[in-house]
Amino acid sequence: MLFPFGGCLTALGYHLVVYSSRAIHVAALILIRADGKTLLVRKRGKRRFMPPGGKPERLEIFREAAVREASEELGVKLNLHVLSKHGVYTSKAANEKGRKVVAHVFSARYDEPIVAGTEIEEAIWIDPRAKLAVPLAPLTEEHILPLCRELTDRTADRQSTANGRQYRI
Repeated sequence: MLFPFGGCLTALGYHLVVYSSRAIHVAALILIRADGKTLLVRKRGKRRFMPPGGKPERLEIFREAAVREASEELGVKLNLHVLSKHGVYTSKAANEKGRKVVAHVFSARYDEPIVAGTEIEEAIWIDPRAKLAVPLAPLTEEHILPLCRELTDRTADRQSTANGRQYRI
């Protein structure tokens, strides 16, 4: 259904989302290794680092979009059921002036190698507690890194018997 302000109402999974022309709705995926480092990517032609992810395709729920984007961007194969949902966060869009991004944020433990796809210029594993010398997207700085620190704290004392396999965090 189209609305006069340039948006539409779409049923995506359990969410009803009103898309406005000012908001970009995305799935964002926090990948965390056993050593506590998390993955950030810089899309081709862009300057700022952010978690992997992107816009859902038509009739795709955000969890499915996170899994698909991880596969397309990084060759990461994840099962939908290993993703933990952490909420919906809003921030200023990194690459589109005057717009905001609304991110549905998921996480998964991932210790396998990644291969950056054509959409990704650079992929780096970072310590979320370290001072970073790379430019970050506002969403990453305001919400993703604090969440990564919390997730790392939560799992730091827990020994994994999965030994490198995927599990929920």
